[in-house]
Amino acid sequence: MDLLMRRIRKERNLQSRHRRDDHRRADVSRRTKIVTPKIDLQGMCTNVFRLRCSLHGGCDRSMPRRTKKEVHDRLICALLFGEAENEKRAKKIAESYKDCPYINFMATKENQLFAIFFLPERQRWWIEYTEKKPKETFGLEKAKVTFVDNVQYPRRLKMRLPKKPHKISPCGANCETCPAYEKCLGCPATIFYRSRQNRNEASL
Repeated sequence: MDLLMRRIRKERNLQSRHRRDDHRRADVSRRTKIVTPKIDLQGMCTNVFRLRCSLHGGCDRSMPRRTKKEVHDRLICALLFGEAENEKRAKKIAESYKDCPYINFMATKENQLFAIFFLPERQRWWIEYTEKKPKETFGLEKAKVTFVDNVQYPRRLKMRLPKKPHKISPCGANCETCPAYEKCLGCPATIFYRSRQNRNEASL
């Protein structure tokens, strides 16, 4: 009988100890509970919008409008598909124009020539003239020019400009004596490029 009573008391003591331990752990958990701060997404968006307004000099929800000059200087992308007299002629034309600042890709297949142009919008007439007069411009028998609406890559169109402008263009033409120079901006790789001249005059 005594042995049974001792076992009962021992089990009660163990149960009581377990309850105390559970209460202690619960108390520690409540005191060390991490409070996640609430993020004000609307306030963050408002601050970003105000920052953009201060950078662009106004709180118009649209991006700042470009000036007329910026629109004219915007680069466009044109694809040229041409046919030369023969394969040898196509390779020679590609070699002659490989360093053109407007051309960002050029390849040949047999007598066919393929090129991608990044050029100012004001020079659109120049590449269109190539389609009308392929023999007089590129020395091609046929030419087809296509203007794309959107360019996914690269995100920014750039011309391949040399570190220092030259007097003669990479293709061997001389803008100073060219009859189309009155209408043309000139080759960007030369000192006769009109946009460069305008910037230099503005800085004087």
